[in-house]
Amino acid sequence: MRSSVTIWRRVRRAVISAASGALLLVLATAPVRAQSEDTLKSQFILNFARFTTWPSTAFASPSSPLVVGFVGAPELADVFEKLSTGKNINGRERFDSAAALDDSCHVVVAAPGSVGRAVAAKVKGKHVLLVGQDSGFLDAGGIINLIVDGGKISFEINLAPARAASLELDPKLKTLAKSVKGA
Repeated sequence: MRSSVTIWRRVRRAVISAASGALLLVLATAPVRAQSEDTLKSQFILNFARFTTWPSTAFASPSSPLVVGFVGAPELADVFEKLSTGKNINGRERFDSAAALDDSCHVVVAAPGSVGRAVAAKVKGKHVLLVGQDSGFLDAGGIINLIVDGGKISFEINLAPARAASLELDPKLKTLAKSVKGA
């Protein structure tokens, strides 16, 4: 009789331990699962750069860094800077980011709204991968538009301005995109 009570106590302790462990696991991983939106967007931007090929004329030399500029998105720029430190993109050892749009930018990330549309007009025809965050961004000449829906991030692509900028987007990007215009 005593052995069955001992067994039940052990089972109860095991259940309580498992429940406590599960609770700790949920609490410990919550920040990972609930990564900031800017962190997720930064990861997407890094991958967009990895899967884009620029013409050689876009860089001053083969060792020139890939430069990412942010317009109207300072918080995203800060998160991106932290995430991208020490990363190698397309064989370029140094990876720089700029807080604003300038002629050295290879990737420009624009804030939502009229800012993004104005930036699209300014870089039209340059060798710049233009990433935005607005529903009308692709129609304004953007190349990639980030979409946040229900806590998930996806993207859409407009190939016409990519071709005009002499940028080659890897077919993997086209496959993963929610939609592709100008195919």
